[in-house]
Amino acid sequence: MKYKSEIDEFFQNQPSLDFLEYLMSPVHTECPKWFGKREPNTEEADARELYLDIQFFDEKNLLETAYSDFNKFLNVHKLDGDKYPIRILERETRCFEAYEINVTEDECVVSANDTEGIRRALIFLEDEMLRREGGFLPIGHISRYPHIKARITRGFFSPTNRPPKFGDELSDDIDYYPDEYLNRLAHDGTNGLWIYTSFKALLPSKYIVEYGEGYEKRIEKLNSVIKKCSRYGIKVYVFAIEPMGFTNKNMEEKYPQVIGSDVWWNGFHTFCTHSNFGRDYCLEATTKLFELLPELGGYINITFGERPTSCASEWTGDCPRCGKYEQPDVLAYTVDLFREGIRRVKPEADYISWTYAHRLASDEDIKKYVERAPADVVLMQNFEDRGYVEQLGKTRIAIDYWLSYPGPSQMFEITAQRAIETGKRMWAKMQVCNSHELATVPYIPAPGLIFTKVKEAHRLNVKGIMECWYLDRK
Repeated sequence: MKYKSEIDEFFQNQPSLDFLEYLMSPVHTECPKWFGKREPNTEEADARELYLDIQFFDEKNLLETAYSDFNKFLNVHKLDGDKYPIRILERETRCFEAYEINVTEDECVVSANDTEGIRRALIFLEDEMLRREGGFLPIGHISRYPHIKARITRGFFSPTNRPPKFGDELSDDIDYYPDEYLNRLAHDGTNGLWIYTSFKALLPSKYIVEYGEGYEKRIEKLNSVIKKCSRYGIKVYVFAIEPMGFTNKNMEEKYPQVIGSDVWWNGFHTFCTHSNFGRDYCLEATTKLFELLPELGGYINITFGERPTSCASEWTGDCPRCGKYEQPDVLAYTVDLFREGIRRVKPEADYISWTYAHRLASDEDIKKYVERAPADVVLMQNFEDRGYVEQLGKTRIAIDYWLSYPGPSQMFEITAQRAIETGKRMWAKMQVCNSHELATVPYIPAPGLIFTKVKEAHRLNVKGIMECWYLDRK
């Protein structure tokens, strides 16, 4: 197989990455020329000399960055003063990140039940004053809460752990998450980042003793990233495709007790979780993941397709242990094993089972899996995959992620409807920056299409969106 560096003469001669300097620059740098040129109207409070009156208990000091950002906004836009208070209070709200704002002529009261509600409210106030082109706020009551509770993206600075360069962001000393970049993500509504790794690289094992070489440095750096991101209201999710089948004959010979079905990957096999050894390894790995990373937000795992993992991922039915079961049962069993390891350490963390290649399954098997999956697992499906769209007089099938086709596909509808009927949580995998139709273009602004996708996702009770894949930067 030839990699890009062998067939693309421009692979090492790419355009400059000047946009990275912009992403690292402060969010608030200069006041627009059109700002502050008018007087308030009768329905607005005059808030041109603002100050924060903070009465919100923040034990971990997570809102330091939010207060600093807001004061910077006031300073840049010449709105800071001592006449109009914005009082920050702690009060019960309907859910995480929800907030209430009450504006009168004399004060603005911001209240939330958690730090992230306060953070979102302050960003809303910045945006509101920019929309009104001055230091003015609408008199009255504002109540807001998130419909999509998890909004996860990938760092544009971090390398892709893919051929030909195989960059591993956890093994070097580069900071891929500068403060102002995280601040920009927070302003864009992002509250999650996924970071790619593998259990082989990240976790030592008493079962597979070859795993975990150099893990200490990776764990230390990842814990540091988790802590830094939390200061901007951003959770970190590990993305790892597990339990990865062996791609080394010596390993297969050493651990025959987990050898499952034959797969097309050069004569190797899947990793059978129905063996005692396979079961114990999966429990050990997910338990250790959250023991070593106690503040990790969750774990995203492709459980069907993409790479040979459990026997359910490359289903042939010929495994001597689990071949007697139905594929949806084997998949649900494996998912529950991983979830059980997490339950033992951090039950509130999200475990996301991403059935990336469900396009290869029948509708009936998809429904069976949704029914049999554990109640506390998040089910994630590609939003447009296996969808059909008319383009230029031809019917085309959308594979993976398409911007031009709003979706949802029938496959996603089937999955989501069954999730609603069985009380399961549902997330969607989308692209919001570029698309598989033309993956060489890094940014395709299509906000109308994105709005339609998210609106449809909300209709289907989707509570989280993984917003990008590796296409965003190569």
